[in-house]
Amino acid sequence: MVLTNQRLDKLAACSVDFKARGMMDDSLWTGQIDLPTTIPSAPAADDDEDDDGGAIDDRGILGEVKLSRRASPRVPRELVPLSRWLRIPALPVLISRFLYSQEHPGNVSIHEIPLDECPKYTGNVYLHPSAVATFFSPSDISGIGGMLRERIRSMRKWRKGPERRDCVFVEHDPHLPGFRGMYAAQVFAFIKFKYNHVSFSCAVIKRFSSVGNSPCPDTGMWIVRRPRAEEAYELINIDSIVRAAHLIGIAGTAFIPHQIKYSDSLKVFKTFYVNKFIDYHAYEIAF
Repeated sequence: MVLTNQRLDKLAACSVDFKARGMMDDSLWTGQIDLPTTIPSAPAADDDEDDDGGAIDDRGILGEVKLSRRASPRVPRELVPLSRWLRIPALPVLISRFLYSQEHPGNVSIHEIPLDECPKYTGNVYLHPSAVATFFSPSDISGIGGMLRERIRSMRKWRKGPERRDCVFVEHDPHLPGFRGMYAAQVFAFIKFKYNHVSFSCAVIKRFSSVGNSPCPDTGMWIVRRPRAEEAYELINIDSIVRAAHLIGIAGTAFIPHQIKYSDSLKVFKTFYVNKFIDYHAYEIAF
């Protein structure tokens, strides 16, 4: 309590000093910060799989998602063996339908396209353990330009323990506000492949379905339902990923067994809250 009071006194003194200097007269962001013309170079953190992200000094973009620089070692790169290794036997079909959608953009569902009309891919596919999302989030602890970076992982083993399959926000309609224009999904693989001299960075996902058309009136958070095991995988371009999503399992009135571990949370619960209170940026987009 004494330490808290000391900090409050210091904040009050800073406020008086800033007002005397005229630093509180205008928006701190637009009026007082003199952004440098050049951004100091920093060591690349894309290869550090233990780096969960944080503030970065970059202001050239509003947001982007990139795969890790290095593909996973000792993993098959031929399509069929990789699909077996991932336990996703539909991966060749997903890539074929994805390539068709790239060649024929439109509103027709790719699941309605006959498979014999889709390109047959026979090249190598590279599995990546993670992707890095960079986005503009000046309300959070960010870098010089208000940029924040976080790592999204999809790995069979995380730190020699159980698998880790992170969840993400995926944009599907930019004209709708908040979570109405997005959906939550779990990433089961990050892959990269080249077709007709064009490189594609993609994610194999299963999407969560929204429960209702509005957030929960009690918590203010959206509720989503876990996809069933038999539901189809989807292959999306990572450009449609906004950032990582944090889901909270809804236990209802039942007690949670003590033997459940953190790695089981996305498997044992059927419905989840989309946690918009995890940080300021999530609060601003998941309303």
